[in-house]
Amino acid sequence: MKRTLYIFISVLLILSASLLTACKEAAPEKTQKKTAETQAASGSELQQRLEKKMQQYRFSGVCRVSKNGKVLCEGANGTLSPDSDQPITLDNQFPIASISKQFCATCVLLLREEGKLDLDETLDKYYPEYSRAKDITLKNMLTMRSGIPDYVSNGVGFDAYIRYDFSENASEEGNHKAVRDWIFAQPLLFEPDTDFSYSDSNYFLLAEIVQTVSGKPFGDVLRERIFEPLGMKDTGVAEELAHSERMAPPVPDGQKAHMEVYTIGATFGNGGIITTTADMDRWLTSLREHTILSESCTKEMTTDYSPDSAHYGYGIFVHPDGALSHDGGADSYASYTYTIPAEGYNFFIVTNNVNDGFGELIREILNDTI
Repeated sequence: MKRTLYIFISVLLILSASLLTACKEAAPEKTQKKTAETQAASGSELQQRLEKKMQQYRFSGVCRVSKNGKVLCEGANGTLSPDSDQPITLDNQFPIASISKQFCATCVLLLREEGKLDLDETLDKYYPEYSRAKDITLKNMLTMRSGIPDYVSNGVGFDAYIRYDFSENASEEGNHKAVRDWIFAQPLLFEPDTDFSYSDSNYFLLAEIVQTVSGKPFGDVLRERIFEPLGMKDTGVAEELAHSERMAPPVPDGQKAHMEVYTIGATFGNGGIITTTADMDRWLTSLREHTILSESCTKEMTTDYSPDSAHYGYGIFVHPDGALSHDGGADSYASYTYTIPAEGYNFFIVTNNVNDGFGELIREILNDTI
């Protein structure tokens, strides 16, 4: 298991750097004028273009683009594995990895609205054993401005992290303790709120705090407060759905070993959600319709707290033109969301077999449809 966990970390490291760069480049410039041909494209023409591009880039996965509740185009392409003739369909479920963070942030805000926590609270309320806890607020973690090193993907202390045997036989709490022990033993990268550094550790700890404050497992909070109200019937956490018959499996290649996508307790609020295109469309729509979060909470969540660097809100990247996005990656999976709330556009794409053309495919689809 140590070997597969190391592969998991290494792939995340590669994806978090390259995929994020590709996807940021993929976001269309709203100042650019679309050609008359593109502007006049009918739904069927957009659908044909999408299908053609998915085949051109040998895409294995699913994609959906919608506007104001109407699907502009959607498609599924590829097979569940290289050795299978079973096609991927729009009903298949995929992990969305780091896109999960915006759901965790939403849970925190909902609890804040109920007066059960405060974003200015410091971590010592929840982790008195952590030597830097009094210096770090919940808001510092939501905005990736805590200085806490990333236990997953930025290469800090891999050896210390993987000494613990993350195995299927270990308990969730045992694996959680191993992550906490690693985090609390590391020096901060910088003093809180003086800089930005993307870190899965922030959202791992935030999900634990959601559990503590709510008195319920994090997956139950997600289901009761977000998934069920939005009708996201095909969405859940990895512990529930990792072995679902509808789950599209990772596709190993010459450099990636097949592994269980998630080991119990090894990921949490930072990347543990599995979903479908239709359910992700429901979620993105809720951000503009304020179905789950109030308008004021949504505005707070989608404020850019690092305008000089990453343009990050609470669990989501905030573009200067008002668009919102995030990417995710784990093992051979990669995913990307892009939404323009003011214009009603939603875009979601996910693959179980990422390749070098993934970023370019995203760029072309977005330029065709948004």
